[in-house]
Amino acid sequence: MRIGPSLLGALGLALTLAACENATTFPAGVPPGPSGTPGGPQGGVGDIDAEVLPGPDGGMTAGITGSVCQVVDVRSPGNCAAVKQADMVVTFKNLNGTLLTTVKTDVNGKFKGAKPALNQVVLEVSDPTKKLRNGAKVITLAGVSSLDVQLPVILQTYYDDMHMASGVTPEAGSGLVVVHLVKGAGGLAGATLGPLHGAIAYYDTGNNEVTFTAVPPTSGRGFGIWFNVSPTVSAMYQVTNMSGMNESRDGNAFADAVTFLEETFL
Repeated sequence: MRIGPSLLGALGLALTLAACENATTFPAGVPPGPSGTPGGPQGGVGDIDAEVLPGPDGGMTAGITGSVCQVVDVRSPGNCAAVKQADMVVTFKNLNGTLLTTVKTDVNGKFKGAKPALNQVVLEVSDPTKKLRNGAKVITLAGVSSLDVQLPVILQTYYDDMHMASGVTPEAGSGLVVVHLVKGAGGLAGATLGPLHGAIAYYDTGNNEVTFTAVPPTSGRGFGIWFNVSPTVSAMYQVTNMSGMNESRDGNAFADAVTFLEETFL
């Protein structure tokens, strides 16, 4: 059968539309960094990623998707290795501690859940194997219909090593809080941190990822850490910089979990 010019044009248009519909554009990848932990290599943990891609239902509306990742050095919380492990439990809670729902991670360490009708929600993750220390994070939901989040955790052995090297005895039911004070493109050096919910601040010594000291100020990295913080959704702490300027900031801590905070200063 002979095909006329008009039919050829229609076929060409259909093929072009089909190609557009099937084309998928992915963001440029980031080469993985070195893996490993203070306690040695950890099986089941992926390469270090600068960004964890959206969860299995990244396009869902009115939902929360996320990934669990492992921080191998609390002074570099942005380097978070994807934890490709199923059946980690992610708990959604109200700020007052009321349980909303629980979901489990898939084999890639990803999870998804319905978005609560709240301004903020607490996400907590626990590892049934107990190799990873619990992690917790306050998520702001106001103004968004869907959200993709990272839930950072650390190895339990790393948690133990930090306490031992810093001369601190862990207290059951307390939280560990790491704060990064940011100024410009780097950390806020020379700052002194006040107590967080009664716990005094420790500071990065610049020597390694496990040893922190109660002697201020912050190093050029701008990191501080509070051990054994009593659980609190909102507690004020003071930041005093080298010029003596004092600012109040807000932090939180959760029972038996590690929380990461970041504060920016002009």
